[in-house]
Amino acid sequence: MTQAPEPQIPPQPVGPPPPPPAHVAKPSRLYQAAAWVVIVAGIVFVVAVIFFPMILLYQGWSLYIFRKRISGGPPSVVAAPVEPDDPPPTPTQTPITAAGE
Repeated sequence: MTQAPEPQIPPQPVGPPPPPPAHVAKPSRLYQAAAWVVIVAGIVFVVAVIFFPMILLYQGWSLYIFRKRISGGPPSVVAAPVEPDDPPPTPTQTPITAAGE
């Protein structure tokens, strides 16, 4: 079996590299500002999606905990009454003063 030799391709001469483009267009400031607006809006959206349900859950929990106070039930059920140590003097009693006055 004989194989035919592959034809030799002559090497291409290497010339100087092509010149760079004269002006590379940068995005305008309007597009840069719009990109920042979109980025900030996305961050705000993600934060709102995370925290809004947490706020709603906290509101529901606090309403559940304080439902008796909010509904205006009888004071004995809502909270234990606070009794002062000394009742205020009645008009027939004279106030107690310190000795020597």
